[in-house]
Amino acid sequence: MSQLVPQRSPRPWTTPPRVRVFVAEDDTELRTLFVARLERHGFEVVPTREGAQMLALLHDVQDRPEAHPDVVVLDVRMPGLSGLQLLRAMRERGWETPVVLLTAFPDADVLAAAEAHRAAVVFDKPADLDDVCAAVDILARLHGKFE
Repeated sequence: MSQLVPQRSPRPWTTPPRVRVFVAEDDTELRTLFVARLERHGFEVVPTREGAQMLALLHDVQDRPEAHPDVVVLDVRMPGLSGLQLLRAMRERGWETPVVLLTAFPDADVLAAAEAHRAAVVFDKPADLDDVCAAVDILARLHGKFE
């Protein structure tokens, strides 16, 4: 007698490439790992290495909705413009894009600022890359990226 063995469904964050993720991370190795993992899960990734570059990129695409990010991933501590400063600047400029923050220093001040500026989720570093991918997918779905 044979048994039916259920097939594992694909990972829930296997996503069409139309989901665009902007990533700002100053650590080259970590940025490379995030980009590779997000791309492997089907996301279109636009990486930058610092907050000022990300702010300039957001300014460049402001008038082109087809180029807007669906989700933004920010490192909290970066040289120059920090992830929290960038998040505040995004909100002041009207960006309502969901933001994932990554921090090696999740103290009360960081968490309070993340909440005040409506970060969607905060991950402690080192973050599990699959968890970050899953969060990106869920945020894209919650914000109407999928039918």
